[in-house]
Amino acid sequence: MYIIGFSSFTLLLYTLIGITTPVIGALVRYKIPGTLFLILSIYILHLHNLKHEKK
Repeated sequence: MYIIGFSSFTLLLYTLIGITTPVIGALVRYKIPGTLFLILSIYILHLHNLKHEKK
């Protein structure tokens, strides 16, 4: 459930930032909050896969 929310938020944030930011250098600054959610979703997927491999 969290993975869908985190992924949707990150995709929407990156899309809106890409459309509305005229300066390429500012993209890095604006993408930092989305990167946190992207890393969290990858970590949750990794934990989920580890749990299923042990079964």
